[in-house]
Amino acid sequence: MDNSLLISRYFQSILEENQEIKDIIGNDEHKIFPLLQPANLSFPFIVHARTGITVNYTKDIEYGHCGWYNIVNYTVSCVSDDYVQCVELANAVRHALETYRWKDEDIYIHPIQLLTVAEYTTDNDAFVQELQFQCMVE
Repeated sequence: MDNSLLISRYFQSILEENQEIKDIIGNDEHKIFPLLQPANLSFPFIVHARTGITVNYTKDIEYGHCGWYNIVNYTVSCVSDDYVQCVELANAVRHALETYRWKDEDIYIHPIQLLTVAEYTTDNDAFVQELQFQCMVE
C-alpha cells in the first residue's frame, strides 16, 4: 500500500522520540510542527514538511521488487534565537534522521539521506538551519 503521502507522521514520530533533540528543545513535543508553527511560540522549535514526491514505476531487481517506489523530498527547519543552539539542533536532527529506516506493515522507508543544508535569518531575528532530506518509500 502506498502511504508516502503520510510520511510527515513518521518524521514527526522520529523527531519527537529522539533524546538529543529533547535535550535541546525540552520534553515539550509541542515544539515540533508539520508545515507551519503557531504564532507566539518560544524558541527553539522545529518545522518540517514534505516538499515533493516522485513516483517511479520499475522492474528494478536491485531494490528487490517489481512495481513502484516513491522518492520523497523532505525539509526540516530548525529555528532559534541563538545561532549556536540552532546549529546544535540541526545537528541533532541530522543525527536522528540521516540513514534512519522504518519498516512496518504500512510503509517501508529506505535509509534517509541528507541532501543539503542552508542557513538564514528571519525578520524577527531568528536563525534558521534548513535541512533537505530524501528517501525512497515503498
